[in-house]
Amino acid sequence: MGFWGTKMAQEPSPSSLDGNKPGFPKKILANNLEDKHLCNSCQKILRRPLQAQCGHRFCSFCFNKIVSSGPQKCSACIKEDLFEDPTSILKQGGG
Repeated sequence: MGFWGTKMAQEPSPSSLDGNKPGFPKKILANNLEDKHLCNSCQKILRRPLQAQCGHRFCSFCFNKIVSSGPQKCSACIKEDLFEDPTSILKQGGG
């Protein structure tokens, strides 16, 4: 019970460990970030980062979303013309 006997909602505090969300908005930091601090999927600040075998980084949430339907080609590798099989294949448990 809160002030005046009203029931207060218990809002969970934001956590960097929450793996069920994409990255943090860039605006939370005043300075510009290097690409290595950004998710290659959502383009936000990495939350629970994972580095794929190819070296690209993803939020845990974004990576799991990408590979939820099976192994996928790394879109960052394709965009940068660095695609190399099997290194550029993203898969569950293999990064």
